[in-house]
Formats: sequence, C-alpha cells, structure tokens
Amino acid sequence: MDQNRFTIELEKPETPLNLVANLAAVSRKAGRGAMAQAADLLRLRLGPGKIEMDEYYLYGLYDRSRFSAQEVACFAGRRRQSEDAQVVNDPAWYMLGQDKLAAGALLEGLGLPVPRLQAILNRDVDAPGLTVLRTREALAGYLREGITYPFFSKPVGGSFSLGIVGVEGLNVATDRLRLTAGGDVPVDDYVAALFDAYEAGPRYHLQGFMFQ
Repeated sequence: MDQNRFTIELEKPETPLNLVANLAAVSRKAGRGAMAQAADLLRLRLGPGKIEMDEYYLYGLYDRSRFSAQEVACFAGRRRQSEDAQVVNDPAWYMLGQDKLAAGALLEGLGLPVPRLQAILNRDVDAPGLTVLRTREALAGYLREGITYPFFSKPVGGSFSLGIVGVEGLNVATDRLRLTAGGDVPVDDYVAALFDAYEAGPRYHLQGFMFQ
C-alpha cells in the first residue's frame, strides 16, 4: 500500500502496552519501584474505579507528586464508566448516539442549534429535500461545484470522532482540498478514500456518510 495515500481512519489505533518499559521508566521518573507499581495496579483494578493497566500509566497515577493516594482512588476507568452508563442511561436512547441523522433531526425539532446538513453519501436511501450522493462522480462534482465550504464529512454511525474529515476549502486551480488538520489532498483522492471507507464494511455501507 502507498504510505502517502490519503486514507480515512475508521478504527481506533491500538498501542500495545510495554509493561517492562513502563515499570522501568516510572521507577526512574517517580521513584516507585516495580513492587509498588504492582500493588497500585492490583488495588486500582479491584477497587471501585476499576482502573486498567494502560489507564494507570496514561493518567500518571503512579506520580505521588501530582496525586495523593486519596485522589488516585477517585479516578474511574473504562469499565466503571460502562457500568455507570448502564445505570443512568436508558438503553432505548442509545440509537441516537449511533445515528447522527436521527440525533440531528431530534435536536433540530426541539429548537436546538445543529450544524447544517448539506448532503449524505448513501447508494441505497432516498431523502426527499436532501442531496443524496450515490457515485464517486457525483461526489467529485458536488465538491467542485455544489458544496459550501468549510464542511465536515463523517460517518452517520459510530463515535470517537472516527472517520471525520474537516475541509476548509477548494483550490480550484489545483483541484485540491485544503484540510482542517493541515495540508491538502486532490479531490479525486479524497473521493476515493471516502468511498473506500463507505465500502469498508456493512456498518458504514448501511448508514453512509454525511456532510455538515
């Protein structure tokens, strides 16, 4: 694969935790030896916050110059977050967190400000009153002549900001899109990357992408 090819990230990158390296680094940096760290990890994992090993190092919970033992005990990890979410959230509403079109329609109907929806990319749906892009040619033409800049493209489903691309404008002379994150990309490369993402799996193909 061309490493310079523009792509849209649909999965969270995984960074393996090197426990030995972390134990050694914390021993040097914070003066907490391997046994002290192991005791922390066990206590926090079994405690009310249910802190995982990577969270312990990510949040710097080993550093007693930043956090007292009482403050460390107040942290909550992913597992605790999931348990709390099940207590306070009605599962019937979860779909709104996974369907940005439905969530936007509800919020707009309640009179709340929402980003203006310009178009959707989906080969299989009809949306009266809304621009629906079904082909690569249609998307390329819309980027060159129809869309209002700046805009965000994003999956209708999903979370964690995966698949989102911000575009500031179009350089007509070079036919390149200027990206919010920096740099630019040819229109055709962006179109190819978005359709590659759209076709990457059933979830994205079913729900499609939106342009706001």
